[in-house]
Amino acid sequence: MLKLDPRPATDSHADAGLEAGGGHAVVLDGDADWNEAAGEIAGAVRVDIRFGKFNDGRGFSLASQLRTRLGYTGQLRAVGNLIPDQAPHLRRVGFDEVLPDRRDRDADWLKARSRFPLAYQPASDIRMPLYLRRLEAARAGGGAAKTLPDLRTLNARYRELEAMEILDDAINRTWRGRIAILSSFGAEAAVGLHMVAEIDPATPVIFLDTGRLFAQTEQYRRTLEERLGLTNIRIIQP
Repeated sequence: MLKLDPRPATDSHADAGLEAGGGHAVVLDGDADWNEAAGEIAGAVRVDIRFGKFNDGRGFSLASQLRTRLGYTGQLRAVGNLIPDQAPHLRRVGFDEVLPDRRDRDADWLKARSRFPLAYQPASDIRMPLYLRRLEAARAGGGAAKTLPDLRTLNARYRELEAMEILDDAINRTWRGRIAILSSFGAEAAVGLHMVAEIDPATPVIFLDTGRLFAQTEQYRRTLEERLGLTNIRIIQP
C-alpha cells in the first residue's frame, strides 16, 4: 500500500477506528453512482474505490464527486487494476492511498507521485492550474490586458462572424505571430487545416508524433501538407 498524499491525522484516525471496531469501511466499484453512495459512506472512516480496469476512468470521477459533492473527508483508497502513471492523477482527485493488484512496482509508484508538478485543470487538491498561474504572472507584470484580450470584447467582436472571418482576425490581427493550430491530421482535422491554409499557409501547425503512429497516418499527414500547401508543420516528439 502506497501513500499518495499523506494526511497523518485522517489516516491514523481511520486505522485506529477500524482496529478498535469503532468505525467502518466501505468498498465501492468505480462505476458506482455517487448519489446512491451518499448513504453508504455516511459515517465511514475509510472508502475503497475498486478499479476493475486501469483504463476505466470512472473511479477517478467517483472519488472527485465524493470529495467535492458529498464533502467526504475520511480516508480514500484506490484499489485494483492500476498503474504507476496514474499516481499524480489519483492524488489530484482526492485519493490518499493506492493498493494496486500488482505489488512489485513500489519504486515506480514512488517515482510517479511527483512526475507531473504542473496541473492544467482544477481538481480536488489546492494546486493552482497553469492557466491561472499565467494569468497572475501577466497581471503582476501589467500585461494581462495585452496578453489575454477581454472575453467580453472577443465575444462581441466574433458573435456574428463566420468561422473563416474569426480565424482570419485571430491569425492576421488579434494574435498575429503568436498563434498556432494543434492538429492530429485525422480525417476531420482536414477541415480546420484547409481553413487555416486558405488564410495563411505559413501558420504553424503542431503535430505530435508519439513514435507509435500507423504508416497510413504519416502518409496522410504528408498528403494533406502537400495538397493544402501548408509550409510550417512542426513535428513534436516525446
